[in-house]
Amino acid sequence: MNLKKSKNKLLRDSGALVFGQGGRMFKIPIMPAVFTEMKLEKDNFFQVKKDIFFSNYLIDVKFIGFIQITPRLTELEKNDGEAEIIRKYFYSAFAGRDDWPRETLLNLIPGDYFFRFLSEEKKGEEVDHWKDFFNGIFLPKSSCHGDFHAENVLLKDKKLYFIDWTRYEASSSRYFDLIDFFIFSQKEQGEGWMSFWKKALNTNPGELYGIEIIKDYLIAYAFWKISQELKTLYQRKKLSRQKGKKYLVFLDDLQKIIKDIKKDEFTR
Repeated sequence: MNLKKSKNKLLRDSGALVFGQGGRMFKIPIMPAVFTEMKLEKDNFFQVKKDIFFSNYLIDVKFIGFIQITPRLTELEKNDGEAEIIRKYFYSAFAGRDDWPRETLLNLIPGDYFFRFLSEEKKGEEVDHWKDFFNGIFLPKSSCHGDFHAENVLLKDKKLYFIDWTRYEASSSRYFDLIDFFIFSQKEQGEGWMSFWKKALNTNPGELYGIEIIKDYLIAYAFWKISQELKTLYQRKKLSRQKGKKYLVFLDDLQKIIKDIKKDEFTR
């Protein structure tokens, strides 16, 4: 969630104005495209209420038309105490992972936008290739916040609360949240997630916040993240040629990375 400050107000990239007054926070749509997103967020909020896990982290929200009003809580900060709170959260979030059913990556991401992008970029011949690849990667299936960054995590009396449920999915994988939080918490300010993701893949951390992680999950995350961003850009009608080129270059890099991994596994 990128925010641009204007005095005491924050204008989000989506086109929503976010500001505090007294003990409350207000989120008001400004640009036309954000009305659709905020309706989706409202619908998802009521879906999350039925989610056995995430319902424990819901903040009270009052909806007045398209306006959202929430209590004003403390934002998560980088310090040892709050790092331990996050570590405990992930321990809880993955407590039942051994019982989660496994599902193909193809069924865990908004792939329609990914394949639409390839077709529009005259790379339709790659669609079947990537579908086969996605069908060969399996992840534990669970619900997923979908935009799990520090800006969307609030704190009150050492209890966590989450906001911005626009990308919530009841059928996805919480491993995407885990990797998303790690990347956006650790990368340098101004550094793109793609650049930091490559570093993480090369170092192969093995575990994040005490949760075991394998390379397949890191690779799956990259395609999930691209698909999520493409979905947002298509919905906002903001997919420029420059942004499209960025994804094409990264996809070429991914092709090479995957080939190198397979070659390395074959020679062992």
